[in-house]
Amino acid sequence: MDLDKSTSTSTSLKKLQEEGALPGRGTAEREVGGTEPQPVLGRMVAIEDFILCGFLPPPSEFLLLVLNFYGLSLLHLNPNSIAFLSIFSHLCEAYIGVEPFLDLFRFYYELRWMEPKKVSGCVGFRIQDGLKSRYIPFQCPSSRSKWRERWFYLQIEDSDPVFIVPEEQPDKIPSWTAKPTLTPSLQSFIDIIDDLQVWGLSGYEVAADFIGRRIQPLQARAHPAFDYSGSEDVTRVSPRGLDSVTVEHRVGQLMISGPITASNVPVPLCEKGVAEREAAINALPLTDIIGPLVDHQVAASLKERVAKEASDAVATAATTSGGNVPKKGRKFSSVVGHRWKTPTPSVEMGRLLEAGARGISREIADARAAASSSANERADRLARDLAEVREDLQKMQELVAGNERQRQGLEHRMSELENHLSEIRGSLRVTYTGLHQLAGECGVKATIPANPDEFSLTSSLAELAMAMEAIPSKHAARIGEETSNGIYTGACHVLVCVRLAHPELDQRKILDQGTASDAHKDVMEEVGDLGESVLPLFEEDVDVEDVQQRGQPELPVIVPALAFEPHVPGAMWIKVRLWKRAWQRLP
Repeated sequence: MDLDKSTSTSTSLKKLQEEGALPGRGTAEREVGGTEPQPVLGRMVAIEDFILCGFLPPPSEFLLLVLNFYGLSLLHLNPNSIAFLSIFSHLCEAYIGVEPFLDLFRFYYELRWMEPKKVSGCVGFRIQDGLKSRYIPFQCPSSRSKWRERWFYLQIEDSDPVFIVPEEQPDKIPSWTAKPTLTPSLQSFIDIIDDLQVWGLSGYEVAADFIGRRIQPLQARAHPAFDYSGSEDVTRVSPRGLDSVTVEHRVGQLMISGPITASNVPVPLCEKGVAEREAAINALPLTDIIGPLVDHQVAASLKERVAKEASDAVATAATTSGGNVPKKGRKFSSVVGHRWKTPTPSVEMGRLLEAGARGISREIADARAAASSSANERADRLARDLAEVREDLQKMQELVAGNERQRQGLEHRMSELENHLSEIRGSLRVTYTGLHQLAGECGVKATIPANPDEFSLTSSLAELAMAMEAIPSKHAARIGEETSNGIYTGACHVLVCVRLAHPELDQRKILDQGTASDAHKDVMEEVGDLGESVLPLFEEDVDVEDVQQRGQPELPVIVPALAFEPHVPGAMWIKVRLWKRAWQRLP
């Protein structure tokens, strides 16, 4: 609860008693508040400003009906709303002659949010739009400072749910601002208030009247204000009177308006003569705490029976007393359901009417309970639906989280593939560059793509591979030529060596006799080691790198030499074999 730490003291409560708002300790025990409200059984949290504005426990039936109708606790209201209810109640009782009822109050007032961020005083009543000029004028202060600090504990006999300290704001319902159906019976009461307003009655006079008589309009009392009998009346908070200064001070605490200066301001019914008062009361439609009983035929017939009973009683009294009719007329307030009359037949009828009104009240309470039960069932359904929605939302969140993880995994995989692709591009460029250089050295011309990427480089590599397929045949021809030159050079070297050593020999004759035979083979094997000494003489004429196909030793480098063997003259076949062995020993 958002009430502040209590500042009420024994002194302030004593002052309330002296000013006529609070009864003595013998009637109602009280106790100062504390840090936060924690009432025990038999105690309620009472606000000093509520007491000053006309409230005291036990609450009147009208106040209970209003709180239940709007779904409120007492502490949901602000002090001004208590003042509005008190002035309306006393206006009905003291100046109209009827107990306050809900429909008439709803015609003039609606409930609105006042402090939406609070719990105490969060709502309040205000005049319906367009009706301010038709209601008795008065103005309460726009705000009452620190009223939430002025609270204390007050003794109560019967606990009621409306006295519970609320922890939450009330639920707004359509009835907060709905107006009642305007029936002819209700219109008759509105017309009376119109007349009172025209004749100069204001809220100041109404408040001064119940304060001066020490009546708390929102307290359950033995009888309404139109039956007020004087300083000894049982409805007074205390028999001790108040002077005009105190009354003026109390009214000033209730409102900021001043008194009306009209000359003929209406006076309360209790100050009028008995006949005039009873005539005014009996002229009104029958009502209960809800509204006029326009549809209650039993109530209408009851009024007729009560009137007839009263006439018979007067006639009987005149007969038995020799025409000495009592001066104090019979009160017919029992027709509106008052329970405080003596047990006469008319009062019994009044009690029946009151019981009917209470039955209607119970029906309203039952209807509200049924509506509350229906609302609870709907709230339960909504709670279940909300739980299902939350469960679905959680599943969706898990699904989204799983999709997010998959997306991140795909992004990571794409990043890895992009890195691999970059590496492949780089390797492809390096390989292509090396092959392009090799092709250039081999005499193959190739163009580098203007915008080298994996597609253009792959296409260029295919073209380069096709162009390089012709390289082995070219090298074979070159090797054959160089082999022939080497053999020729070696043979010439041998012949030169023989000529220089044996000039007398006829070399041509010897070469003509060198046909292939088994004898030559044997000699070839004997002189094979001499071939090793011949090889260095013509190594400078043989390019080993060309023979090995530019670093490709798998090529059959000796095949070109063997291809020339059938064409070598018979006298040179030994040299050819020596040359072949020399080539086979190349690294």
